Amino acid sequence: MVMSVNTNVLSLTAQRNMVGTQNSLSTSIERLSTGLRINSAKDDAAGLAIGERFTSSIRGTAVAQRNANDGISFAQTAEGALDVIGSNLQRIRELAVQSLNDSNTDADRAAIDQEVKALKAEVDRIAKETTFNGRNILDGSLGTMKFQIGAERGQTLDITGKNARADQLGATTLSTSTTEGLSFTGALSINGENIDLGPITDMPGVADAINATFSDGSVKAEVGVTTVNIGSTAAGTADIGPAGGITLTGNTDDDVTEINSRMIALGSDIRATKDGTDIILTSESGASIGVEESAAGVLTGGDLSADVTGGETFDAGITITAQGDTLNISGAGATALGIDGATTRLDVASTTVATRDGANNALDAMDAAIDQITSMRADLGAIQNRFENVIEVAGVQGENLSAARSRIQDADFAAETANLTRAQILQQAGLASLAQANASPQAVLSLLG
Repeated sequence: MVMSVNTNVLSLTAQRNMVGTQNSLSTSIERLSTGLRINSAKDDAAGLAIGERFTSSIRGTAVAQRNANDGISFAQTAEGALDVIGSNLQRIRELAVQSLNDSNTDADRAAIDQEVKALKAEVDRIAKETTFNGRNILDGSLGTMKFQIGAERGQTLDITGKNARADQLGATTLSTSTTEGLSFTGALSINGENIDLGPITDMPGVADAINATFSDGSVKAEVGVTTVNIGSTAAGTADIGPAGGITLTGNTDDDVTEINSRMIALGSDIRATKDGTDIILTSESGASIGVEESAAGVLTGGDLSADVTGGETFDAGITITAQGDTLNISGAGATALGIDGATTRLDVASTTVATRDGANNALDAMDAAIDQITSMRADLGAIQNRFENVIEVAGVQGENLSAARSRIQDADFAAETANLTRAQILQQAGLASLAQANASPQAVLSLLG
């Protein structure tokens, strides 16, 4: 080994190692003081990039939770207003039922209608003035709102604005009466939905098919009472409904009794009543009523042709009601069934109970309007549940993202305290070694002595 004074290799070595020890000590102190393993890109460049992406997701998810809470508040505001509108509609319906009672005079009905007018005005006011953050939400002007429920682009949940104005709540209806000679064939289309008339043979079957097609209740069909005036009777026999060979005497009272006894025995709801010298047949269920006389002149007048020895069949009328203002009925089947006529609009705004007919129309309008409000509330309730699910999922997601980021960025205090202790000991040892290295050149003096 060369003994040199100008170059103290041992001292340089000690100094170099002490720099490394100092850097290690500095890193441990920095990590322990900040709680982070990565304090700058030099600590872990790849880990820093990954951790920052996690941070973006975590912070975005936290904001998304707040957005979802805003969505819940929006839905609750709208649903609360619709609840009040629904209560007003229920009250209007109550008043319509009250007005239908003929114990009321015209003045009574006019007084009842005054409350109806006030309730209608309140329904319209609520719809037009309910707002959320300055935006109208129930007057049909809102369109579709997008709520950002995720940290990434496109993670949205849409809410469609509602229209609860009085002139938009109600129904469009079409009604027919008992008709002779209907044909249950051909294509029938209602609001774009095709209905198969192939297996159907009477009007109740048509109503069932329509209601099955529109299981959501947006379109409803109801069969009316089948009513047929078979005129006066003479001695002879006739087939009526399911009963064949009914013996008629020409005496109206006796013939009514005979018809009814045969219908009861057969379990049919067709009943005969007397209207002067005419006999009126009715079926409350809307069943078809077929009539055939054994010889011309047994049945005379009423709704029958002059000669019904070949038989005639009468079918009930039907009322088709659609929520809102859309009721489009088309097809050859519609023409064959006589249900391709003009529709009538029944909305809350035009409702009146000042007359008996008006009160009847009010019932139809209120039933449709209540269904519409209920459907809106159900939609908003479902949206609230979805937002609550979003918040729950976002909470779990944020928790796990934070855990993943922690494993990358956060300092392990157990390891760092051990590193700190090691660096402190090495620093002390390095200082002692450096002192020895600095003193070693003095050994050369003994050679000069």
